[in-house]
Parts: sequence; C-alpha cells; structure tokens
Amino acid sequence: MKNGEDYGQPPEEGEQEDFYQDLRRKVDRWIKDRKGPGWIDDLLLFVPDVFYLLMKLFSDRRISAQSKLILGSCIAYFIWPMDIIPDIIGPLGFIDDLALSCFALNEILNEEDPAIAHEVWPGEGSILDVTKKVVKRGDEWIGSGLVDRIRALLAKWLDSPEQR
Repeated sequence: MKNGEDYGQPPEEGEQEDFYQDLRRKVDRWIKDRKGPGWIDDLLLFVPDVFYLLMKLFSDRRISAQSKLILGSCIAYFIWPMDIIPDIIGPLGFIDDLALSCFALNEILNEEDPAIAHEVWPGEGSILDVTKKVVKRGDEWIGSGLVDRIRALLAKWLDSPEQR
C-alpha cells in the first residue's frame, strides 16, 4: 500500500491476484520439487484458493461484521510469517494457516449464505467439501480435543458478540 492509504482496507484487486498467483506458483513448485506425502500435497493445493476466498468474503458487503472479524483474523494469521508453523520454511508453513482458516470457514459457512462463498471460490470442487476435508485431516492430525475447543470458540464468537 502507498503512503496515506487506509490500512484497514484489504489489498486492491490486482494485489490480491498477484499474491494469489505467486502463492499458487510457490505451492506448485514446492510440490513438484519435493514429492512430499500425498495428503500434505493435496492440502497445500488448497492454500492459495482458501486465502483468495478469505479476501473475497472479507470485502463482500453481504457478509456480517461478526464473520468479517473472524475472516480478518484468519487473513492476518495467514500474512504473519511467525505463527505455529512458520511460513519462512516454505509452503509447508501454510498448513496451520489453512487448518485455522478452514475451521473458521466451516463455522462461517454455517452462519452465512454458502452461495456467496461458491460465487467467489476459485478452487476446484465445493468449498464445503474442501473445508470438511481439511477439518477432518486437522482433527486426525492434532486431536479432536483441540479441534473441539477451536470450534467452540468460533461458535461463541459467531453466536454472541457480547461474550467476546
């Protein structure tokens, strides 16, 4: 963003497209070069599409302020390089970003009209199927106790703004 611009606004359309395309190239190249476990490769292919969806939903006027708060938090987590799995290690560092975002999207899509997400989803297949797949894998990977706590926290945020 240039000096004097409002930093509370999402990046311009062109900047979003550039980030999306750059992220897509990085993930594709990483998968091709490393030949990691198939399930990780499958999940990594969703990373650019999920980030793009977060940005589109965040800027959509039909999405509630409560959901935008969660979407904005997911976007910030995506962008922040030092999180649970640091993004500086390469595309594999986006696995936690993807998991958190899909947990949040799963809850948001239960509160908002899923047709909005389908309109802007750039990936293949259904966004509902993608979030379920990632949430299921996350549940298997990190354990259902943590997943249940994350779901409860997101549900609390979506159900009652007074409890925040």
